[in-house]
Amino acid sequence: MSITETLPHEEARLVESRTYPAPAGTWNVDANIYDAAEADPIVFWEEAARRLTGPSPGTPPSNGSRRSPIPPPAS
Repeated sequence: MSITETLPHEEARLVESRTYPAPAGTWNVDANIYDAAEADPIVFWEEAARRLTGPSPGTPPSNGSRRSPIPPPAS
């Protein structure tokens, strides 16, 4: 019995089992990344977030920010 046969119709259509090969090229990760992610997902994503470039936490946006300013409270 497949998983789609055990789920209600609405949920069965949300099951995705297709896989796609990675495009050819040089990547900054190897197959060990899957083991690390499975062993401790929290640590995995914390380390992934540290590799991102950008302002450090708590740094206010620069004048070129795309964020709209927060409007002042209504009087």
